[in-house]
Amino acid sequence: MKQGVILMMLLLLSSVFVMAADTPIIKLSISKTDPLTISSGDYFDLYIKVDNIGSEDASDVEIEFIDNYPFTVENGKIESIGILGTNKDYIFTYKVRVDENAIEGINTLKLKHTTDGMIYGEKEFDVTVEDDKANLVIGSVESSPLNLIADIDDAEITVNIQNVGESKAKLVSAQIILPEGMESSSSFSDQDTIASIDAEDSQDATFHIDIDKSVAEGVYTGKLILKYKEDKEDEYVTKELDLRLPVKATPIFDIESVEYDKEILKQGDLVSMIVSIKNVGGEDAESVSLRAFQSVGLPIEFDEKSSFIGTIKSGEVGQASLKFTIDDDATPKDYLLDLEIRAVASDEVLVFDKTTNFSIQEGNKGNTTNIIVALIIIAAIVLGIYFFKKK
Repeated sequence: MKQGVILMMLLLLSSVFVMAADTPIIKLSISKTDPLTISSGDYFDLYIKVDNIGSEDASDVEIEFIDNYPFTVENGKIESIGILGTNKDYIFTYKVRVDENAIEGINTLKLKHTTDGMIYGEKEFDVTVEDDKANLVIGSVESSPLNLIADIDDAEITVNIQNVGESKAKLVSAQIILPEGMESSSSFSDQDTIASIDAEDSQDATFHIDIDKSVAEGVYTGKLILKYKEDKEDEYVTKELDLRLPVKATPIFDIESVEYDKEILKQGDLVSMIVSIKNVGGEDAESVSLRAFQSVGLPIEFDEKSSFIGTIKSGEVGQASLKFTIDDDATPKDYLLDLEIRAVASDEVLVFDKTTNFSIQEGNKGNTTNIIVALIIIAAIVLGIYFFKKK
C-alpha cells in the first residue's frame, strides 16, 4: 500500500516538472548603457535584453519601465514584443533620465514583464550613478533682523549656497522670487552674483526685501533661481530651488485718530492732544508708550511730551495724552508732528515712527495788535487836526 502511494506521488511530481519545463520563462537583463558612466542630471540609453529560456514560445510579451527615483522615462514606458520563441532573445532601448539630485553611488532601476496576460513581479537592477558636476543647494537662510515680521523695510536675507557636487560652479548668479506680500527693497536688491563656488564649498548671496503689514504669521515659500556654468563648460545651467521664509507675528500700530480740546488751534493756546493708537498686528503689545519730538522750526513748547499707555492687545485701541503751548508769534499754517511709539513683545523692544499734522491759525494777539495800531493812527489824526485848528 505504501509503495503505491509513493509511486503515485512520484508520478505527480514528474508531471509538474514536465509542465514547468514546457512553459516559457522570461529572463530580463541589462545588456549595456550608453554612455557607460551614468551621471546625475543626464540622459542615458538603457539596453534591455529579453530572453525566453523556457521550452515553449512566449506570447503577448510586454516589458514596462517603472519610474523609481532617480530614474524616469518620459515616453514609451511599455515595449510590446509580441511572440518570443523558445531560446530566443530580444534587445531594445529606453531613454532614461537621471534626476539632477540623484545620490552618488548605487541606485535601483525597476522593470516588470507580462506574458500571456499574466503580470510577473518587478525585477530590480543596481545602477551606479556618478555625480561629476556642480550641484548647488540651499544650506541655510538667515535674516537681519533675526525675525522677519510684517511691516518691515529693507530686511536683509542671507542665503548660504552649497556646492555638494564634484566640480566648480562658475559665474554664479542668484535671484530671489518673493511670495505675495513681499518685494525687493530697491532695484536689483533681489539679485546677487558670486564669482565661483568650488566643490564641497559654499558662498553667501544677500538680498534686501520689504514685507507688507498685511502679511500674517506663517512660513512663506519663494524661489531661488541660480544660473551658473559648469567647470570647463560654456553653457549656463539654470536651477530653481524652494526658499522658505518664516514670518513671525508682531504688534503693528496705526494712528486711529487725533483729537484736541479746542476746535481751532491759535497762537498762544495751551492745547491738550489725545492720540488713539490701534494695534493692527497679530501679537499683543506690552508697555506701550507714545512720545512727541520737538523738531526744529516747530513753534510749540511741550508741557507733556510723552504718555504711557500700557498693554494694547491685537485689534484693540489705546490712548495717549500730550500737552503743548503754541508760541505767540507762530506763523499760521499747517505743521507736521513726529511721534514715536515704543512697545515690548516677546521680550523685544519695538519702535515705530509715525507722523501727524495740525494747523495753527492767527490768534487774539494778532487782532489786539491791529486794534492798537488803528488807535495810534486815529490818535495821530486827532492830534494833527487839533494843532492845525489852534494855529
